[in-house]
Amino acid sequence: MWKAIAIMAVAVVLASCQNVDEQQLFSDYREVLGTVDELFSNHARAGGVFYNQDYQTEDEVRALLEGKVTSDGIDEIISNLFREEEGRLVYNEPFQQYLQEANYDTVAPVDTGSYYRTVCETILNPGLQLMIVEQFEVEPNDEAILLIAEGGHVYFYDEADPLQLEQYQRYGYPPHDTITVALSFIRERDRYLLDNYRISAG
Repeated sequence: MWKAIAIMAVAVVLASCQNVDEQQLFSDYREVLGTVDELFSNHARAGGVFYNQDYQTEDEVRALLEGKVTSDGIDEIISNLFREEEGRLVYNEPFQQYLQEANYDTVAPVDTGSYYRTVCETILNPGLQLMIVEQFEVEPNDEAILLIAEGGHVYFYDEADPLQLEQYQRYGYPPHDTITVALSFIRERDRYLLDNYRISAG
């Protein structure tokens, strides 16, 4: 009996795997990363704290991410990037510290060297958009589909190129990094919505 159940379970997993539209999954993965990037931009400061001028409330964030991220996923993104103060979403630490050190409320920021260190273990890590399909494994898991990469190598620039070196080092990028990521997507009709994620680098 247990052998029969095990065989049925394997069959279900294989069937689920065959039903995954990997091209659409990776397309949705890249789209959601590009969309989430908008949440850490257009910085302004009021009352000594920085915030995003375009997305100051939970409703505005939800409107941006709806159709790309589940409700639970939106809650996770908001809690990881923001906190609420006086009815406005302001950035969490260490984003506040980075923007203060960079003097982002001045005409020309003076110290942006901690940028990559600030975002590298968040969904804002720019290396996530440079990872290629072959670095990931797709694993159906109950109702979710896991997208997993263990120690994926990402190359940002060539140290021998002075122009690239100056441009990337200005923001604290290493020449290359390794990223481990596990993202869970929920299929909704013909789209894959991000539901939760874990990201580490180095």
